[in-house]
Amino acid sequence: MSMHGSYDLQLVALSILISIVASYAALDLGGRVTTARNWTRVYWVVGGATSMGMGIWAMHYIGMLAFCLPMKVLYDLPTVAVSLLAAIGASAIALHTVSREHLKGWQKALASLFMGCGIVAMHYIGMVAMRLPARAHYHPTIVGASVGLAIGISYLALILSLGVRKEIETSWRKIFSAFVMGSGIPMVHYTGMWAVTFMPSDEAVDLSHAVSISALGTAAISLISLLVLLLAIVTSFLDRLVAAQRKVVDGAHKTEDYFRTLAETIPQIVWTAGPDGYKDFFNKRWYDYSGRGYAQSEGNQWLSVLHLEDQPYTALRWEHSIQTGENYENQYRLLRAGD
Repeated sequence: MSMHGSYDLQLVALSILISIVASYAALDLGGRVTTARNWTRVYWVVGGATSMGMGIWAMHYIGMLAFCLPMKVLYDLPTVAVSLLAAIGASAIALHTVSREHLKGWQKALASLFMGCGIVAMHYIGMVAMRLPARAHYHPTIVGASVGLAIGISYLALILSLGVRKEIETSWRKIFSAFVMGSGIPMVHYTGMWAVTFMPSDEAVDLSHAVSISALGTAAISLISLLVLLLAIVTSFLDRLVAAQRKVVDGAHKTEDYFRTLAETIPQIVWTAGPDGYKDFFNKRWYDYSGRGYAQSEGNQWLSVLHLEDQPYTALRWEHSIQTGENYENQYRLLRAGD
């Protein structure tokens, strides 16, 4: 006679929550991996796959712990570790695929196949890790349905990721996509659980590497997984801010370089000043004409290059423009070097 189990609905809800957070992290990291280059992309794929894999794996094991049987269940640690590697591998395939600039239809289908198989492998390897005095029997049709569902949801997740990977800021579209993905991934797990039937058995159970997961262990798995996912999201956000700031600075430097190049090539005298009126740049034409270096021209020293009769009024007009913000328009005579 088969054993009937029941579900702890609170743990089911927790598994779905972790899945949603992991899905949002996947969407966020997918965008970051897309913009990264060279070895930086490798680092993001490895780090992102690890955090995403941990999130998907945690969802899976919280979902397994939510399934209550009328006997104690232990878990084989080496097998659990292999299931975690399968989740990380599936996440790495997903991030690497999303990072590609252009994807053909067959590439999306192939990536979805590998991702789906990785998720299914994580689930059924996790089932093998269970240690209890019972035999597990699987319904082939439902197992096949779980595999097809995993591939289909992987394809949907890939399409959603490609759709929002260029969105830098958090958007309702990205949040909605995370809810869709986060709700779909647990369907694979619970379909896989539906496929198994446990029959009591008198066979000896290998408990050499088996451990029991207590309520404290469940809380620790959940908390650590959520913290890793949140850390990945925050790291991605801060990295985008730094990249955006660097882009602004680089743009400013390019603009300044362009201006200086232009100022040095035209035959007119060119100078610039800050908001306080302090003149901080003179082109070569100024130095050639006045015979003054920068140290003799900066600030207000440039006034001494003017004709003595023009200095008082020019200084007055210059100060008035600085204080009021009005345009500075004035004509004056410059003394040539040697005069």
